[in-house]
Amino acid sequence: MTSFALRKLHSLFGVIPVGVFLLWHLFANSVALSGPQAYDRLVETMRHLPYLPAIEALLIYLPLALHALYGLFATFRARNNLGSYPYLRNFYFLLQRVTGLMTFAFLGYHIYLFRLSELFGRERVSFELVRESLQSPPVLAFHLVGVVSAAFHLANGLWLFAVNWGLVPGPRAQRQLTRAAELLFLLLSAVGINALRAFLR
Repeated sequence: MTSFALRKLHSLFGVIPVGVFLLWHLFANSVALSGPQAYDRLVETMRHLPYLPAIEALLIYLPLALHALYGLFATFRARNNLGSYPYLRNFYFLLQRVTGLMTFAFLGYHIYLFRLSELFGRERVSFELVRESLQSPPVLAFHLVGVVSAAFHLANGLWLFAVNWGLVPGPRAQRQLTRAAELLFLLLSAVGINALRAFLR
């Protein structure tokens, strides 16, 4: 497969299904704002979805792994020239790679703690389990950084997807899309942080 095709697939997987999964996850965690019982009901409903392991493997973990592996490859090959060209898009180029690394670490930890551990017979995910894990200041700080990193990575990734796939030709349209991506980043960050607050009451 050519480098061009790999970049296209990497971009596509970052939006569908990985980006869709992140949006769903933010919504699901926000259910905690309605209280422990509402959150636990949603978790229990999701737990009993038919073919859940196959859905997770094929529609979440495999695309996520492919997106992450190529992203790591591209990150360590990239030459950042922010010092020579201190432009906003150049800064976002660097930030996309930094937040990609942070999001990769955060998702790995999150999946292990709240999904794989349950599959391996440890404590089942519940509002109380999440609440207890966030009582540790380092864990809470890691979640905050992870949520903000994931929000930026997705919002800026949507900009990159639209530009790379030729959906917004022209500098003016791309500047407008930059503003929209920045607003989306702030919105997703606010939603994610607000969801975390629900577990700290």
